[in-house]
Amino acid sequence: FGENAELAADETKTIRNYLLNNAAGRVNATLPKKMLEGSNAKQPVMRITETPYFIKEHDEIKPKMVKDNPDVRSFSRCDTCHTRAAEASYSEREITIPGYGRWED
Repeated sequence: FGENAELAADETKTIRNYLLNNAAGRVNATLPKKMLEGSNAKQPVMRITETPYFIKEHDEIKPKMVKDNPDVRSFSRCDTCHTRAAEASYSEREITIPGYGRWED
């Protein structure tokens, strides 16, 4: 698009170190460990939405509630339904699906 999106070397290093130090499997946190469970190390998934844990947690959500919902459109838009996603909180008690309301499991 005619714009340079390169970062300075120190910024690149800071971002890279953050991502590596906080990657699933490197931190002692429950959610990243759950995300890795059942994953095949030889064939890692490229999207969180392809992990066995994600699929299991979202198996009751009908396509019309996400993919066919113009306010959501994709499972990759976590913050549209998970009201505290920005704070890394994905509790079922904090889910509100646009056009459907609060999620009741």
